[in-house]
Amino acid sequence: MPAVEPEDAAQLRDSLDALSLNQTNLAQLMTELGDAREMKTILRSIQRMAGREAKLSGEMQVILTLLKREQSRARRVAEAADWIEQDGRLTAVIQGVRVTLAPQTRGRWSIHARHIAERPDGYSPEIPHWRNSLADAKLRAVLAVEETLDDLEMIAAQLAEDAA
Repeated sequence: MPAVEPEDAAQLRDSLDALSLNQTNLAQLMTELGDAREMKTILRSIQRMAGREAKLSGEMQVILTLLKREQSRARRVAEAADWIEQDGRLTAVIQGVRVTLAPQTRGRWSIHARHIAERPDGYSPEIPHWRNSLADAKLRAVLAVEETLDDLEMIAAQLAEDAA
């Protein structure tokens, strides 16, 4: 059994905290991004690394580094976006996607995104969770833009394949 360094588990937990993820969220994200293993297998692997039962794998270090870079890019885009306030809501258009942040109870924010580059009734992805701060909502909104554009590319590819 490989030696498990205490720093490995701490690095994983610190990275998850910095990304505002928990172990289950990371496992779900890995599944969404193409990890073919069963969700419970992925989660158990993460739990073992966080609990010092297994070494932090090189692959996991790469995943965490890429997620942190994505979050840093999204934060820069959110800060540079031209947010317009109207009726208490904040709206910005980022890469052809209109994102709207609406205040909710207890200081939370809901996020809505709609692709508007081609027509006003464009694609609108599901964004399942509210965020507890405006900064977190802006960050999640920018990440939703990336997901929207990825979804649109997959839809276009599927339509092209179906037409062939």
